[in-house]
Amino acid sequence: MKSPLNFSIIKNSRTYDLHSLGIWVSDIQISSPNPRRELIHVQGMNGSLQSESTEGERQVVVSIQIETQSDSELEDLKSVVYDLFYSKEEFEIVRDYKPDRILRVVQSAPYDFKAVTWFDGEADIYLTMLDPYFYGPEKSVPLDNNPIINQGTADTYPITTINIKKDTTFVAIGNGQEVNLIGNYGELNEVPFVREERIFWDQMGTTVGWGATSTVEGGQIAGVMRTDGYSFFATDYGTGSGWRGPALKKSIGQSVKDFRLDVLLRQIGGQGQVGSVEVMLLDALNRVVAKILMTKRSPHSPAIWARIVAGNEQDGHDIINSRGANDWTWHQFDGMLRIERVGNVWKAYVARYDAEHGWHARLGGEWVDTAGVATANITQVQTQLWAHGTTPPTTTQRIDDIKVFKINDVPDGIPYVARAGDIVEFDHTKNVITLNGEDMTHEKAFIGKYFPINSGANYLTAEPMDAIESAAVRWRDRWL
Repeated sequence: MKSPLNFSIIKNSRTYDLHSLGIWVSDIQISSPNPRRELIHVQGMNGSLQSESTEGERQVVVSIQIETQSDSELEDLKSVVYDLFYSKEEFEIVRDYKPDRILRVVQSAPYDFKAVTWFDGEADIYLTMLDPYFYGPEKSVPLDNNPIINQGTADTYPITTINIKKDTTFVAIGNGQEVNLIGNYGELNEVPFVREERIFWDQMGTTVGWGATSTVEGGQIAGVMRTDGYSFFATDYGTGSGWRGPALKKSIGQSVKDFRLDVLLRQIGGQGQVGSVEVMLLDALNRVVAKILMTKRSPHSPAIWARIVAGNEQDGHDIINSRGANDWTWHQFDGMLRIERVGNVWKAYVARYDAEHGWHARLGGEWVDTAGVATANITQVQTQLWAHGTTPPTTTQRIDDIKVFKINDVPDGIPYVARAGDIVEFDHTKNVITLNGEDMTHEKAFIGKYFPINSGANYLTAEPMDAIESAAVRWRDRWL
């Protein structure tokens, strides 16, 4: 028999049904809304004025019972419960009797089991709804002339995804009263131009066009680099006592002053392994102008270090040299490293990617080259994969994609903010705007607002109409 109050917990993308785990839900109490009001008291006036009203946290108490056949089984099931209700982040509760009202909670106090019999126990578990609202399942509809119906009693926030079919200087969504916008509408005398012009793109499908190089820093060139049609990897690192590995270089087709380099790569290894993935930018004389590295430096640590350098090893500047917030931030790294120069201003960026979180674990940096350390134009890109001594190299060291962009500037022009094939997403739940999954919030116009969808019927529009292939909006109905 299943408890009529049974529910499931969703955390870390997994669902746990309490009944299936042998847990009986005897009660679940959810407190009322908890308004927090800022009041102004005026001398000589009865009562007070309200200046602000917000919703505070709500408390949840879950009462459960567990029945087992032995002391050992009881302790095992108690451990399951402890693990189930503990999480560093919020998790969701979906009640069987009200599946369209989802709670987001965290454990807020310690608890213990009281003995009912030798092998049975009961406990009251104290939780907090940091977000005081109930949510329905996600809904999605095309963005057209039909209304978007929020069936909840409270405002909720949409995520709008827009597919671009033509270059445009702005992308906007609006509800008739408020608008959110990236880019600039522009004026009649402003000429649109491509600020970031892609001049080199190699998807690492062939080594044809790549050649030998003599440029190396911090080690030696040895071994063999191959491709499987999708990425570059090493089949042999050669022999030696220090850092070494195969290297190849290729012309980018022109000499460029202001540029951006984007590299997709993987650095995946375990205990007892070290290795490094490196991509350099060279000038016409084969001198290093910039480089990026993703390195497992120690066989005893899981940390992967990102190093992004303006200039060469001797005189250059490390814009980023970090393992992230902790040793696990970029462990088993699959993501992107970027370096950019405009004038004497350098920018660096690293982020990892996975299907569940998208682009995350981001880190950026900026440096102004006032001393003229790295000013030469770039003409070539070079790849190298490294091993060290007799220590086994990391399991996966691969370069998946390299792009080089020429950064243009037109004084009387207006840059395109999105180009044909791009996907722009306005996420009003997180106050973030992305372009092809990357954060573009810095392009948000000052007038832009992360507006909600009101309870009832709403009409949203996306602009410019002639530049949009399609658009869709997602949301979750919300209740107090």
